Amino acid sequence: DFSSETFHHECVNDAPEGADMASGLPSGDYAGDYASGGDWDGEGPDFDRFASPDIGLAEHLVEQARANLHGRDLALVLALIDQLEPTGYLGEDLRIFADRMGVSRAEAEAALGELQRFDPIGVGARNLAECLILQAKEADRYDPAMAALLDNLDLLAKGALPQLRRLCGVDEDDLRDMIAELRAYDPKPGLRFDSETSR
Repeated sequence: DFSSETFHHECVNDAPEGADMASGLPSGDYAGDYASGGDWDGEGPDFDRFASPDIGLAEHLVEQARANLHGRDLALVLALIDQLEPTGYLGEDLRIFADRMGVSRAEAEAALGELQRFDPIGVGARNLAECLILQAKEADRYDPAMAALLDNLDLLAKGALPQLRRLCGVDEDDLRDMIAELRAYDPKPGLRFDSETSR
């Protein structure tokens, strides 16, 4: 991860193509800037407990799973929750998970899709791009230009903004706005539930 200062200087201030930057997007500096719940019918879990330092990520997700799923779907999602890293990312390859659970890849994908609807948005992602895509979709900002940007995060990390503008089909101002949008997302949504991080 690189710092917010570096990200702002290199990306937002239109660094020259090929500028040296560490890979990835900022992590903790922007944690908490973007949080949104899923669309649930009826009474769901108490999301007000979200900020409580004594509720962990797994417990928060299990509450949502039990409130919205049942049977086989619930069992698969609970098994996926067990495989999450502290960041909220899925720590096991989905093909291995499917084989271990004795289900098809399609069933595993469907269960992961259910998990990825949970709060915090971005949980259950398999990589940084997927985490940000989930948040962009939730914010209704996942258009073709944003999709192209998220498909080329390596270029963003390098500061290759002229190349990104061409790939995204946008002008300089639009690209700045898109980068600012990404900065509002949380690249490691699970860490908001880490008591040490919170303190």
